[in-house]
Amino acid sequence: AIAYGLFRLIPDLGVLAEKLVSQYIRDIRQVFLKDR
Repeated sequence: AIAYGLFRLIPDLGVLAEKLVSQYIRDIRQVFLKDR
């Protein structure tokens, strides 16, 4: 059951990480654009 739970969690973590990374990249882009 624990292994199944982890297996279910992995895709959710991937999606969450993807969202955080895209948000992070967006913020960095805005900072760079402001500096210029």
